[in-house]
Amino acid sequence: GELVFGSLQPIKAGSDHAITAGVNASFDLLNLQTVAASKQASIGREVAQHKQRASEQQVAYEIKKTYNDILFIQSQRIAIQQSMKRYEVALVLQRDLLKNGLAIPTDTLRVFTDRQVQELDLIQLHYAEENLYNLLRYQLGIKAQTKIQLTDREFLTEVGMKRENPDLAKRADLDAHQAQIVWAKQSVRAANAASLPVLSLTGNWQLQGQDDRLNFSSWKFPQSSFVGVSLSIPLFNGFRREARVQQANIDVQQSTVQYQDAMHRAVLEYEQHWNKYEELQKKWEAQKRVRESAQRTLNAQTDRFKKGLIKWLEVKDAELVLTQAQFGIAQIQMQINSTLIELERINPAQ
Repeated sequence: GELVFGSLQPIKAGSDHAITAGVNASFDLLNLQTVAASKQASIGREVAQHKQRASEQQVAYEIKKTYNDILFIQSQRIAIQQSMKRYEVALVLQRDLLKNGLAIPTDTLRVFTDRQVQELDLIQLHYAEENLYNLLRYQLGIKAQTKIQLTDREFLTEVGMKRENPDLAKRADLDAHQAQIVWAKQSVRAANAASLPVLSLTGNWQLQGQDDRLNFSSWKFPQSSFVGVSLSIPLFNGFRREARVQQANIDVQQSTVQYQDAMHRAVLEYEQHWNKYEELQKKWEAQKRVRESAQRTLNAQTDRFKKGLIKWLEVKDAELVLTQAQFGIAQIQMQINSTLIELERINPAQ
């Protein structure tokens, strides 16, 4: 070959020179593996949506629980405040008895001390309530120190509900388990599809140039092209398809077991919480009778105290019994509401 510049020929080469440029294009007309993978991806998105909905439902139930705990704290505070008012009345009576020579200073000091102890209880409840408000702000995703005004001032306890068979159709977590089974089965189909042939539309365009000289002005560049259909048949891939099918079948079995376990656990929890609810109903009725009896006892002891027939310690005992009965009512109310929240979580259709 020669490198020629006009009439000059400074370089000679001893081999041919060639240039080749080409473009290949292929479009699958029938690829069942791609179809199976696309359907699997669609099912995967559905699984993610169910899991997201289950997570949102769980957050909603956690918010209800925190709300219920705040109401419980507030009911305790109300009970203590009511008791403090009775202590204040008793302190006035005790001072009158002291003036009339019917009591000693130690008795008056004891009433005052008992009244101050309840101030400490209020402080403890205040910070417990504030901690719950902080938790509620976190669950709601709002800034710290944001003021929250509760719409409920007391428990709205439902008593008298009757047991029904659970309807788990609206459980987002169970829907996610079912969708996971469908996804795993589709994984089996996608793994099997790897052994199926692929029908493709192919095309090629090619440009070639060759000369024994490096004088490009004299080169020719012929073009060639073709369009056709190709069929690709997988013959052997080192048993990779078999391994993928085996793993996909294992995933199907695991997903099925997890779904069945979740169903059985949901039914078991539903029965357990219904038993707990029925137990709390009976405790609710019994505790109301205890509170009424404690109130009558305190009224009788207070009347005797006003007449100077008994000392403050006996009134204090009756006062503590009533306060504890009020706490018991609040405790049962909180437990009933918590149980109802759990029943709603287990059986959203209820």
